[in-house]
Amino acid sequence: MQAPEVNELDETIEIRFTKIEKLIFLGIVILLAVVYLVEIQDEYVERNFPFIVPLLVGIHWIFFILGWMLVGFPLSNVLRSIYKSISGKFIPKGVASTIEESRRKFLSFHHGLDMFWWILFLPTSFGGLIIASISIYTNLIPFDMLFYVLPFCGAVYFAFMDKFEKIIGIEPGSDGD
Repeated sequence: MQAPEVNELDETIEIRFTKIEKLIFLGIVILLAVVYLVEIQDEYVERNFPFIVPLLVGIHWIFFILGWMLVGFPLSNVLRSIYKSISGKFIPKGVASTIEESRRKFLSFHHGLDMFWWILFLPTSFGGLIIASISIYTNLIPFDMLFYVLPFCGAVYFAFMDKFEKIIGIEPGSDGD
């Protein structure tokens, strides 16, 4: 009788987190829409509110970079899958047991390192290469279009980052690689 209450509580918490993620996404989209509307009035804003210009540029570029991280995430996920399949075969058992012991002792450190490497650094690098090759070298998509579309992709990446952690398998408490 006690177990169903716990399951109901877990489902309620999960639904609340899903609502919070949606609200975060909606808030970011509204923020980006406001930034774009203010950018349309750039002369007026620069003349009357010069202190707000760096803030607008910063918000735009932060979400632009998050957007290109979303573009690079699939390659990072593929690379992690390859790494996990290869590392299990070629690492000596003594080294593998030492790594597992370290992973158990320093769980938060390993989780932070995995977050940096697989969720932040590699997707940013791969996404930058993809965006640069598409917009600069092949000239398939104009950079101006990417400049205004990628921040919305960044909003998706930021709001649902925990889902991407689950996809790649580095959620806290998991065994990782």
